[in-house]
Amino acid sequence: MRNEHRAWLEFSDAAVQKIYAVTHGNPFFAQLLCNRIYDDACELRYVQVSDRDVDAALTRVLETLGTESVSHLYTVNAKANSVELATLFLLADHDAKLAREPLTLASLLGRMSAKEDEVREALQRLVEREVVTRSAETGGFSVQMPLFAKWFQLHSPVDAAGWALLRRGEGKAT
Repeated sequence: MRNEHRAWLEFSDAAVQKIYAVTHGNPFFAQLLCNRIYDDACELRYVQVSDRDVDAALTRVLETLGTESVSHLYTVNAKANSVELATLFLLADHDAKLAREPLTLASLLGRMSAKEDEVREALQRLVEREVVTRSAETGGFSVQMPLFAKWFQLHSPVDAAGWALLRRGEGKAT
């Protein structure tokens, strides 16, 4: 990232750290974001990339990033599981609020009407696919890649059955 355009485009340490953090080091998404930053730098004629430039590029990437680029994170064999979708929605929403503590199984169950074993299995599958991470300290869960969490919140690919699980969980205590 730094060497290819070193002659004229300089990435600050904060920009590099932010790119790594929001993409969780995923090469595909890091390249996608860097391409947007490069295009912006060419268009706006800036030579230094700050973390604010990364934020601006991220916003544009999220607006245009299609389902085909991220669906592999929440589908298996092109099929989405309603409990997984509802769980991802809650985790992405929680992460977007910059909550300090990840959501626990108990707090997820308090926000949806799915059975405990269904949510536990959905979380296990999401952790195995490295979409969700589990905190060793708190046992809570969060979306591993912030870029995906933001995309998921923005585009909400939750199916009707997933929304029904969430609506029925609205009245439950957390």
